[in-house]
Amino acid sequence: RLHIDGLPSDVSDAELARRFTPFGEVREASVIRGADGACRGFGYVSLHAAPPEVARCIKAYTGTRWRGKRLAVAPASEDYMTRLKREWEEAAEQRRAEEAAAGAAAAAAAAASGPAPAPAATVGGSGGGGGAGGEGVPLADAGSSAP
Repeated sequence: RLHIDGLPSDVSDAELARRFTPFGEVREASVIRGADGACRGFGYVSLHAAPPEVARCIKAYTGTRWRGKRLAVAPASEDYMTRLKREWEEAAEQRRAEEAAAGAAAAAAAAASGPAPAPAATVGGSGGGGGAGGEGVPLADAGSSAP
């Protein structure tokens, strides 16, 4: 996308597009107009071309006169909404990467500490029946009948 400054006051979008077609496919040409419909002196051209052709276009038209006005052609700054969308996508990707790294670190820490000990199996649990206070008797002691 190119920013064209110094446009004549009576130029149309179609004329602007025709002016840039020798350098590649013009996908869009927009003359920026005020509330009164008059050209504000600049516009944008979305030019689909190889970088050397774009550079040649910029060099060819910068400083040239068109209907008595001196043109200035340069790569356009990224528009606000495009930049905002790109920044949101980058922030979301950063969060996903941080979450993945935190998950991998937690998994590595868990693997390094070894398996967790299994709970001891008991006979008689809290459902009643075996032992004082409803506590179970460890299996190892279940078969013994020590007084």
